Amino acid sequence: NKIQMSAKLQERLHSLSNGGGNAPSVYDVTSNTGKMYLDVAALAWRDEDYSRFFENLSFQEKSLTYSLAVRDEDKELFITQAVNFPDSSSVIGKLETVFRREYGMGVSAANIECVALSGNGSETMKGILVRTKECEQLGIFVHIGRIGKKLNIKFYTLFIPKGQNIDVQKQQVISMYKKLSPTVSMWESSLKDTILMVMQQLLNQTPASPGGDPNGQRTEQVEF
Repeated sequence: NKIQMSAKLQERLHSLSNGGGNAPSVYDVTSNTGKMYLDVAALAWRDEDYSRFFENLSFQEKSLTYSLAVRDEDKELFITQAVNFPDSSSVIGKLETVFRREYGMGVSAANIECVALSGNGSETMKGILVRTKECEQLGIFVHIGRIGKKLNIKFYTLFIPKGQNIDVQKQQVISMYKKLSPTVSMWESSLKDTILMVMQQLLNQTPASPGGDPNGQRTEQVEF
């Protein structure tokens, strides 16, 4: 229609004409030391969804201020006797001891409250966030629950944005999603293996609870 448009609007029109109107939602939240916001809907994203998401951020002149769940993984450990899983301070203490022995001082573990965002809904979860200074954009969020004789461990591989450059954020998260960085991929795998090993050691070292029924079935949310 020969309407005069700024370069920014022309860019937006091009994006919309190529499917950008279906871009994933951008949330107006910011993670902080007390609470982490996490987009779990990103677990279902494909390449084009990441591109549209960051195009939308760019058009709004925003940077990413919360984490994206790039992958999730479920693990189960069997509980062979009536034990109570250790409290949060014991778990963190054991993790930090093992991390120092295996990785030096570059890996940390902390209890954290996480708000999982998906569409118009949200769910608050408590768990452990593990990070390494070698890959500051990588986070492993661990959510634990006991169901019957199994300790269910949920790993979320997170992209945690650092800095304000939207192009760098886009490159880093797509690299993590496609496992293009050998360094990030090796750290992700190693940290998960170490965390799982620590959980098994804690189960092996925890004495049976007095009067516990080894055949009892129960569902227990492990609080941190």
